[in-house]
Amino acid sequence: MKAALDQAAAVWEADRRGRRRLATIRVLADTFVPPVARPANAPPFGGFWPRTASDLGIDRAAAGWILTRLPDEQRDGLVRLLDLLGVLGFAALPLAARDAVLRSVRGDHDLARGGRGWPNW
Repeated sequence: MKAALDQAAAVWEADRRGRRRLATIRVLADTFVPPVARPANAPPFGGFWPRTASDLGIDRAAAGWILTRLPDEQRDGLVRLLDLLGVLGFAALPLAARDAVLRSVRGDHDLARGGRGWPNW
């Protein structure tokens, strides 16, 4: 399954818009699973603490899942959301600002629904 998801993610690497979507997914994943400073009394766990979601390939797996597993309507809405976040420069925001943006978006908000009715960037 991992190979199939990687192949699907590679489709987005082929063009500028897709690379921007992947960058947005990468920072989204790293917003939810950021690096963590190892507590002084915790064992190192082979570098577990400083790893982000993208260090573990979660961003590519998510991209592959979006492209291959979501129903068309959900995929299209999520892709529009990724495009919007990419255009707005979400990937360039620091972690605290990304977290604040995500906390401000609720399920009944147009942004959370992929901006239905908004232009397709």
